[in-house]
Amino acid sequence: MALILAVPDRAGAVHALIEPLARHGVSMKRFESRPARQSGWEYYFYIDLIGQDLVLRYGPSATFLSANGYHHHIGGNTWAGAGLPPAPADAARLLWYEIRQPDAAAIDAIAARLATAGYGHERDTTGLRVVDPSGIQLLLTAH
Repeated sequence: MALILAVPDRAGAVHALIEPLARHGVSMKRFESRPARQSGWEYYFYIDLIGQDLVLRYGPSATFLSANGYHHHIGGNTWAGAGLPPAPADAARLLWYEIRQPDAAAIDAIAARLATAGYGHERDTTGLRVVDPSGIQLLLTAH
């Protein structure tokens, strides 16, 4: 069974939510805490679709994500401002980046999650291509 709940962003809010469960003998096998999908950085894309893990949230404006316990593979921030449109075509900007996956099965799993979510993507001989929420092309390849 899955239970999805929202709590206010204040110290002790999660404890107040789950303490009654412990008091009544409810055992939780897995617990995940994530910021809302529509706020700040695009957690849904990187965590739920691409499969990265949230490593660290640095205040309200920076996030570090990784795979397999590494300190971070992706760092994102909103220091220039939240909700900004992608950089214009004539601006200096990141055009694409690559995330290597352990094997083809991992890429197949990502492709399936993207398809289920209705998120456009393409496969070619180099790997799986998708545009991230910032408008930057992501190439997923297998080792």
